[in-house]
Amino acid sequence: YKQGLEYILKNDTSSRITINGSNDPCILALMILDPADRKRLTYEYEIEKCDYYLTNYRWHKHDYSLKEYYSVKIGEAKILSVFKMQ
Repeated sequence: YKQGLEYILKNDTSSRITINGSNDPCILALMILDPADRKRLTYEYEIEKCDYYLTNYRWHKHDYSLKEYYSVKIGEAKILSVFKMQ
C-alpha cells in the first residue's frame, strides 16, 4: 500500500486526495508516510466518494472492472492495484 500511496502523491497535484483501501494495511500504510504527505490524504469509507481505491487482492482474487491507475507486480502476480475512481 505504501508504494501505491506514494505513487498517488507523486502524480496527483491535488492538495486533498481521498482514498479507500480494501483492508486495514492501507490505513496502516498512511501512518508511515511523511507527515506533510499524510496531510494531503483523507481516508474515505465510502468507495463511491473517493478519488482512488487501493487493493492488495487479499479477499478479491479476480480483476476489478475499474480503471487501473498503477500496479505493483511480483513476477506475473499483481500484489497491489490503484484504481482512479473519478
